[in-house]
Amino acid sequence: MQKELNETASGGYRLIPSTMIAKAQILGGAEIVMILERSPRPTKQYEYKLLATSRTSTLQKEVTEATKAGFVIVGMVSRGEHMVVMERERAYKP
Repeated sequence: MQKELNETASGGYRLIPSTMIAKAQILGGAEIVMILERSPRPTKQYEYKLLATSRTSTLQKEVTEATKAGFVIVGMVSRGEHMVVMERERAYKP
Protein backbone atom coordinates (compact mmCIF):
# COMPACT_ATOMS: atom_id res chain seq x y z
CA MET A 1 0.00 0.00 0.00
CA GLN A 2 2.91 2.36 0.72
CA LYS A 3 4.23 1.73 -2.79
CA GLU A 4 0.82 2.54 -4.30
CA LEU A 5 0.53 5.72 -2.23
CA ASN A 6 3.97 6.93 -3.31
CA GLU A 7 3.40 6.09 -6.98
CA THR A 8 0.17 8.09 -6.93
CA ALA A 9 1.79 10.93 -4.96
CA SER A 10 4.53 11.23 -7.58
CA GLY A 11 1.77 12.29 -9.99
CA GLY A 12 0.87 15.25 -7.76
CA TYR A 13 -1.83 13.54 -5.69
CA ARG A 14 -2.21 13.98 -1.93
CA LEU A 15 -4.06 11.89 0.63
CA ILE A 16 -7.26 13.32 2.11
CA PRO A 17 -6.80 12.04 5.70
CA SER A 18 -10.49 12.20 6.65
CA THR A 19 -11.26 9.57 3.98
CA MET A 20 -9.25 6.74 5.58
CA ILE A 21 -11.55 3.89 6.62
CA ALA A 22 -11.36 0.18 7.33
CA LYS A 23 -14.12 -1.33 5.18
CA ALA A 24 -15.41 -4.78 6.12
CA GLN A 25 -15.27 -7.35 3.33
CA ILE A 26 -17.82 -10.07 2.65
CA LEU A 27 -15.27 -12.87 3.03
CA GLY A 28 -13.84 -11.50 6.29
CA GLY A 29 -11.09 -9.12 7.16
CA ALA A 30 -11.02 -5.43 6.39
CA GLU A 31 -9.84 -3.43 3.43
CA ILE A 32 -8.26 -0.03 3.99
CA VAL A 33 -9.72 2.65 1.72
CA MET A 34 -8.11 6.05 1.15
CA ILE A 35 -8.94 8.83 -1.32
CA LEU A 36 -6.30 11.06 -2.87
CA GLU A 37 -6.85 14.27 -4.77
CA ARG A 38 -4.81 16.36 -7.19
CA SER A 39 -5.04 20.08 -7.70
CA PRO A 40 -5.20 21.26 -11.35
CA ARG A 41 -1.70 22.74 -11.08
CA PRO A 42 0.17 20.97 -8.29
CA THR A 43 3.13 22.85 -6.82
CA LYS A 44 3.99 20.33 -4.09
CA GLN A 45 4.62 16.61 -3.94
CA TYR A 46 4.44 14.32 -0.96
CA GLU A 47 6.09 11.10 0.10
CA TYR A 48 4.26 8.61 2.31
CA LYS A 49 5.33 6.14 4.96
CA LEU A 50 2.90 3.49 6.13
CA LEU A 51 3.47 1.91 9.53
CA ALA A 52 1.44 -1.09 10.71
CA THR A 53 1.74 -3.22 13.83
CA SER A 54 -0.39 -4.68 16.59
CA ARG A 55 2.11 -3.59 19.27
CA THR A 56 1.82 0.03 20.35
CA SER A 57 5.40 0.11 21.66
CA THR A 58 6.70 -0.91 18.24
CA LEU A 59 4.47 1.65 16.56
CA GLN A 60 5.69 4.42 18.88
CA LYS A 61 9.32 3.60 18.05
CA GLU A 62 8.64 3.61 14.29
CA VAL A 63 6.66 6.87 14.48
CA THR A 64 9.50 8.52 16.41
CA GLU A 65 12.06 7.42 13.80
CA ALA A 66 9.89 8.61 10.90
CA THR A 67 9.27 11.95 12.64
CA LYS A 68 13.03 12.47 12.91
CA ALA A 69 13.18 11.90 9.13
CA GLY A 70 10.65 14.71 8.55
CA PHE A 71 7.39 12.76 8.34
CA VAL A 72 4.20 13.86 10.14
CA ILE A 73 1.18 11.73 11.01
CA VAL A 74 -1.77 12.41 8.71
CA GLY A 75 -4.02 9.49 9.58
CA MET A 76 -4.56 6.35 11.60
CA VAL A 77 -6.92 3.42 11.20
CA SER A 78 -7.18 -0.03 12.77
CA ARG A 79 -8.06 -3.37 11.23
CA GLY A 80 -6.84 -5.82 13.82
CA GLU A 81 -3.57 -3.93 13.77
CA HIS A 82 -2.85 -0.23 14.07
CA MET A 83 -1.95 1.50 10.81
CA VAL A 84 -0.46 4.99 10.69
CA VAL A 85 0.05 6.96 7.48
CA MET A 86 2.73 9.65 7.57
CA GLU A 87 3.73 12.16 4.90
CA ARG A 88 6.47 14.64 4.17
CA GLU A 89 6.77 17.26 1.50
CA ARG A 90 9.41 16.88 -1.17
CA ALA A 91 10.63 18.91 -4.12
CA TYR A 92 8.07 19.05 -6.93
CA LYS A 93 9.06 17.24 -10.11
CA PRO A 94 6.46 17.52 -12.90
